[in-house]
Amino acid sequence: MKPAVKTLLSVAMIFVFAFAFGGLRICGGNTPLEPLTRGASTIRHFGTQDPVMIPVDYEEKDYELRGVWIATVFQLNMPLHQNEAQYKAAFSEVIDRVVDANMNAVFFQVRPMNDAFYDSELAPFSRYLTGSEGTDPGWDVMEYLVEYSHSRGIEFHAWLNPYRVGNSSLSKSAFLNTLHPDNFARQNPDLVIAGHEANGLHPYILNPGEPAVRTYIRAVIDELVTLYDVDGVHFDDYFYPYS
Repeated sequence: MKPAVKTLLSVAMIFVFAFAFGGLRICGGNTPLEPLTRGASTIRHFGTQDPVMIPVDYEEKDYELRGVWIATVFQLNMPLHQNEAQYKAAFSEVIDRVVDANMNAVFFQVRPMNDAFYDSELAPFSRYLTGSEGTDPGWDVMEYLVEYSHSRGIEFHAWLNPYRVGNSSLSKSAFLNTLHPDNFARQNPDLVIAGHEANGLHPYILNPGEPAVRTYIRAVIDELVTLYDVDGVHFDDYFYPYS
């Protein structure tokens, strides 16, 4: 399926939360501004004398994005796949709640740990889909998620953790050997970096400073938007080893 991708890439730094832009109003960078007032008082930025500036004129829009994040890592919002009927029912229940809450988009976590919720040439099936990395669920889960969302009037946005490989108490070499042979990190250990141990675990990520990693992530996105009619691709927290 060749998609008509509305939004290719945005960066979101929140893990799981719903947001709304009430009465979305758009203005250009050259729009004249004026101080915001309430009665005879000028509203100022907290702790300063700087006035809050707002556009003189607004262009009212008739579209707003009201989205909710659906986390798959650690089964936070979706259960492990047992069979096709069970997984479809679980997702249908989630979409029912989204519709009841008057949302119009979901941001579904399709790449939680350098893996995929679809049959990818670049990453193994996610352990958070089938319970074991690289295990094929036997049907096109992603196609259903996208098409069912659209059938309910809900946009489907693919949420990726682009660099995170995993957290483990094992050394890097030992941990990478636990991954599926098709995992890019296992195949390229020199592209994986680790942070200092915290709570007994090392954070392992693909090194975003390496050109090969950036090329790989671009290929992941290209494959995703070529295979599926997603409405957007989003990066969540990069999980840098802050140490």
